[in-house]
Amino acid sequence: MALNHCEAAQSADARRMAYSFFADVFSAEVNRDFVAGMSSFEAEEGSKLAEFTASLDGCDLDEATQDVRSEFCALFLNMCAHPVYTSESVYLSDNHVIMQEQRDQIVEVYRMYKLSVDRGSFDWPEDHISMEMLFMAHLCELERDLCLEAEKFGTEAGSEAEAVNARIKAIAKAQQAFFTEHLDRWAPMFIDELSSQAKTLFYQGIAEYLAGFLEGERELLDSVA
Repeated sequence: MALNHCEAAQSADARRMAYSFFADVFSAEVNRDFVAGMSSFEAEEGSKLAEFTASLDGCDLDEATQDVRSEFCALFLNMCAHPVYTSESVYLSDNHVIMQEQRDQIVEVYRMYKLSVDRGSFDWPEDHISMEMLFMAHLCELERDLCLEAEKFGTEAGSEAEAVNARIKAIAKAQQAFFTEHLDRWAPMFIDELSSQAKTLFYQGIAEYLAGFLEGERELLDSVA
């Protein structure tokens, strides 16, 4: 059954928050406040993230934070023997290094939406996992706002309502295209690497959580007409 515009806005916003969460997790070392906040994270029962959140009860938060921060550096800043690479180019380009044609393709997509990476905040290439997550979050935000705008029309028909609904469909198709042509082509390989290399419950849980989230996105976006 199709969602009404209010429900669609809520769904888009929930997806926006999930993409933003993953962007934060993979963009920089987490701080103590972030780790403390994870104690109230609604992780799926029996998941590794649930194990991690349970482990925070009564633990030394400074020590727990340092463990997660240290693993970020080891995994994603090449400070271990087997780092986990975070850019699409490494997984999909012929020579498996950063800043290849995949990055150039991503730049062109961002330009279509008048977006670029804020070099004051991020020192990552455009095809970094966090940047692609932020872009999907941006598209979800656009969808949410358009659904809320469409909700004001109710069941009213007319050129304005039709125009908004057309824009909603276009944004949905844009999400489907970017997810299918970019993120979903390499994120599963990234998840496999992270799952095999992560030592902390936090990053093991993040890998598991991301895999489940992408499976849901795959199903949702495959249904876009």
